[in-house]
Amino acid sequence: MSFLPSLGERATLIDVYRKYPAMARHVLGLAEAAFTMTDAFTPGECEMMGAYVSALNNCGYCRRIHMEAAISDGIDRSVFDDFAVADAPRYGDARWRPVFEYVRALTLAPASVFRGHTEALLAAGWSEDVIVQLTTIISAFNVLNRLADGFGLSANEEFFALAGQRLAAKGYGGTAKMLGLAVAG
Repeated sequence: MSFLPSLGERATLIDVYRKYPAMARHVLGLAEAAFTMTDAFTPGECEMMGAYVSALNNCGYCRRIHMEAAISDGIDRSVFDDFAVADAPRYGDARWRPVFEYVRALTLAPASVFRGHTEALLAAGWSEDVIVQLTTIISAFNVLNRLADGFGLSANEEFFALAGQRLAAKGYGGTAKMLGLAVAG
């Protein structure tokens, strides 16, 4: 149930974007930039990280949407088994371990991030550009989580599945276009 009476009881983030297009342009633009900065991560992997950020933040609305988007983008559903309580998603090889450690630290305790996090990412073979992309992905999903939780958004299973499929098909730039918005860039 939305906390903002003007949005109605069954408001979604799309409703918020429609009512506040200036904010939506920037939020969707940040997410679009985060996904497209390098080709190191597939859209599904970006969505999986978004679902992980959302699980760490206990944002059920975003966790479900981005989990469904990741699955629609080719990530196996089993990756999300006990996802909310796992240390890190069961995904990838050892190279992914510092990625998930960085996601966890920057999400739960941003001030705890230190040079060792980036050194571990570099040692695992990720580039500085990928670290910038990863930081942007984490930041974008933390913003989305705060919006969803701050406005009290909720939805049903059918909505989550359809929203995830839409994100997988259109992406964030395509969502902005669907809303008649030019993303900030």
